[in-house]
Amino acid sequence: MKMPILRRKQMGDGWINGGNSGMRLESAEGIDKADDILLEGYERFVINVLSDGKVVRKKVNEVGNLDK
Repeated sequence: MKMPILRRKQMGDGWINGGNSGMRLESAEGIDKADDILLEGYERFVINVLSDGKVVRKKVNEVGNLDK
């Protein structure tokens, strides 16, 4: 039986804590720093810099959707 592929939105909890190689955050930051980040908490943002130099910041929620 073929297992379904789980699709996770980037920056959602499942994407940050998952990935093919185990914990994505741990792989990027190391186990100690990842533990610190998870204990302290974090926020997710998408940042865009427009051609006129204006910076637009949008918050991303725990499932990877942009908050409105």
